[in-house]
Amino acid sequence: MMADVLIKDSGKKGKGVFASRDFKQGELILTIDTSATIHKDNLQYLPLEEQNHTMYIGKKKYTVMKSPERYVNHSCKPNAYLKDYALFSKRAIRKGEEITCDYSLSSVDPWEMECNCKSKLCRHLIRGNLLQTDAAFLKINRKYIPKWLLAEVE
Repeated sequence: MMADVLIKDSGKKGKGVFASRDFKQGELILTIDTSATIHKDNLQYLPLEEQNHTMYIGKKKYTVMKSPERYVNHSCKPNAYLKDYALFSKRAIRKGEEITCDYSLSSVDPWEMECNCKSKLCRHLIRGNLLQTDAAFLKINRKYIPKWLLAEVE
């Protein structure tokens, strides 16, 4: 899978993940390595850089993301989505295009970040708590929220 993507500079966003080949809609881009897990109560003991690159995987457990998944940037108009601990293409992705996902669709923690995606659909402020996300936004994007996460928050 790593041969299908590469990590390179993404401007203001730092590093990003880019397609090294074309992807069809619905195609598997990469699998998230969930082998390094940590309980929610222990997140505070991780270095800040590691805390900023964790992903909720259910039942109060997180995984510390490894490369390349830790470099997938947020977009309010993403071309990929998370499903069953893997990233899939939401639409066709061309070789050289940055691969992005919507961080707010896979988080249960209360956090906020300014968005730099420059999309016409940019929400400017991204909130991490799925339970506090706008109901209309959730309805439109429900099919892109991992089923295990929906089951946990409903």
